[in-house]
Amino acid sequence: MAILSILSLGILATAFQSKYEVEINPDWREPLCLYPVAVAPPGERKSAVISALSGPVYEYEAEQREFEAAEIA
Repeated sequence: MAILSILSLGILATAFQSKYEVEINPDWREPLCLYPVAVAPPGERKSAVISALSGPVYEYEAEQREFEAAEIA
């Protein structure tokens, strides 16, 4: 369950990337970033969890590529 939680945070961070910033003070802003690492022994289903969670992200990226292809060309 911990692997699912950690990797879910990583996918959520990808979704919010470039949308929000943290303003430390008026002249210092940082984007929200999170770099999770799931460390577990082999056979703990890390790859299956990553595939299930990242599938919608890859689908969205493919849709955006198709949508923006004409504009880019």
